[in-house]
Formats: sequence, C-alpha cells, structure tokens
Amino acid sequence: QKFCMDNNLQQSWPVNRLTRGERPSLKRPVQVASFSTCGGVYTTPGVSREIAIPATGLDLNEGYPDLFVDKKMDDGFSLAEVFRCIQENQIKLGDIRILSFRNNFNKIMATPFSQNDEWQISVARLPNSMVFNVINDSQPPEKGTQSHRATYWGYKFEQYCTETDTTKPVDPNDQFVTLNKLDIGNHRILLAAEIDGHETVRVRQEEEEEDRESRESRKRTCIKNFIELKTHRTLDDDRAHTSFRRFKLLKVWIQSFLVDTPKIIFGHRDEKGIIARVDSLLTKDIPRLGADYWDPSTCIIFTCNLLDVVSRNTKPGSCYNLRYVKHSRRIELQLTTDKIESFVSQEIIDLMNERSPEKAENKTNH
Repeated sequence: QKFCMDNNLQQSWPVNRLTRGERPSLKRPVQVASFSTCGGVYTTPGVSREIAIPATGLDLNEGYPDLFVDKKMDDGFSLAEVFRCIQENQIKLGDIRILSFRNNFNKIMATPFSQNDEWQISVARLPNSMVFNVINDSQPPEKGTQSHRATYWGYKFEQYCTETDTTKPVDPNDQFVTLNKLDIGNHRILLAAEIDGHETVRVRQEEEEEDRESRESRKRTCIKNFIELKTHRTLDDDRAHTSFRRFKLLKVWIQSFLVDTPKIIFGHRDEKGIIARVDSLLTKDIPRLGADYWDPSTCIIFTCNLLDVVSRNTKPGSCYNLRYVKHSRRIELQLTTDKIESFVSQEIIDLMNERSPEKAENKTNH
C-alpha cells in the first residue's frame, strides 16, 4: 500500500474510548451461500465435510513434510472467489454495509483483550458501504521449523477428523466457505468464512401420530451443525490453563460467534504431536470459562464503535489502511493512493451501490 504523505489525512482513536457505550443490538448470522475450492476447482454451492471424532494416540507428524502442500494465501481463498459466489448465487447487496473476510473481524473483535496483536486491514469506501480486504502482515513459517511443523499438526488433525484416506497430501487450500449475513448495531455485514466441517444432528419431534409416515418423517428430520476443529497443547499446569482461557478461548469464541458455529472440537496434543485427548466445547459456554479475563460485550461494543468511526471518517471512492498499533494502543486510519478497482470488481461495486427497495422507500419518505 502507498500512503498519502499529508499527516492531516491520518486519524486515530484510543482503544479504550471505543469500548464505551451500551451493547448494540445483534442479529443472528444467517448463511446465504457457499462455495468449495478443491484441487484448484471452484464449485457453488460448496460441499461441507462430515466430521468424525478421531481416536487418541494419533500421530500428527504422519506425512510431514513431504505431504504438506503450501497454503496460497492467509485465508486460502480470494476476494475474486467471494465475488464469483455472490454473482452466481444472485445475492442482493443493497442492504450490506460491510463485505469482509471473517479473518478481519477475528482481529478487530479481540483487540480490547489482545494488546500485543497488531493488525491492519485494507478498506475500500463505496457510496453506501465498505469492503474490507485482508493484509498479510506476517510471513509464513519456514519449512522445517517447529512453527511450520505445528501448523501442519493443525491441518493433519482436520484431515483425521474429515477424511477416510489420511495418507493423501494435506492441502490447506481445499476449503469449504460460507457467506453469512449478520447485524452488529446498524451495520449489516456479509462475512466470508472457511468452515472445517459439520456433524449431522437429528432434531427431536413430538410424536403426535404413530402411523408409519410420521415415523419415517421424524427419521429424516436432521440438520447439519457446523464445527470448528482446533489443536492445542495439553494443559499440564495452572499457567497453561490460564493461557488457554485467556487467549485461545477468546479467539475461538469470536471465530465461532461470527458465523453461528455451535461447537468446537479440540485435539489436545503433547509436545511431540501425539493426540492425548479429544473433547468439545459449546460456543455458548465459552464466555463463562473466560469470564476472569475477557467479556463478549466489550468485544461487541468495540467492534460496533470502530465500524461507526470508520464509516463516518472515510470518503466514497477512496481507499484506506486501518490498523491497530500496540505501543500506543490506538486505532489508526490512513488514506492511501490505492484504487478501489484494484481489488473490488466493477460488478460488485454496482451491486453494493444498489439501494434495496426498503432503503429506497425510507429515503423517499424522509
């Protein structure tokens, strides 16, 4: 990114100021479309993988490093694929205020309680909305390092949970992605998020009738609940338990909350990458476990306030760098010389500039 050198074009706000106020209204996330990328092939709607709980004692090193395929980008999929999904599924964007990857909101929402985690986001301002793009501000771990191996362990655990053939390459670029609408205050957001898989849950129904047809109907009443898969080192002492609840659970809760994922499965591994235990947590129970270190309301208030100030302090047709600076504990917004068309297609710009019938009527009435 190239920045405009005029210092008057940079604005900033302290993080603690953006955590004040009442908790905004929320609207539960709703999936509106999906797509898959597998072997470089894009398909929509996407195909989610069924999850099976693996056995303990599995070796996460199996296949490393020869069967580890490099990840192409931070999110594994691009804005171009998101735009393609929007167009092919004819998603109306007239009421969308913000289009983004979930990755950006993972970073934003954790900011009040993650003082050392700096981040930056590219913002394209349109007349009625904004597009947030991911900026990769960290280099991938070098091959052969412990960090690279630990990254593989996470993807290998996913493979153990979702694949019958665990001898094939581990390819993090094969993904299932959902597009989800949610409301935070006055901001209607369309989030693109990679989902690890699902479990099929049979819904209970009251047995009002005992005929064969109604019994068969009850058998067929099943839903797919999305699942997040995580690995973590075994919690051997109080320090490990504190770190897990203070940092890991905060990030896991945010990630799951944003797209209404009800459950997370954890593979607890030892220092050699052997699965010692597998258990699960419900997303709704996580804030209670982290209550001594963070609270959801502060995360949500901060996010809504941040979206408010960015919306008010950006001009249509311009691009900005939005970032968190840890040494000053401030959010900075800097105008750049980037062109919107460099990462937002004209077709998506046109769709996002369209006013929904409801908005158009409200504008006329005013």
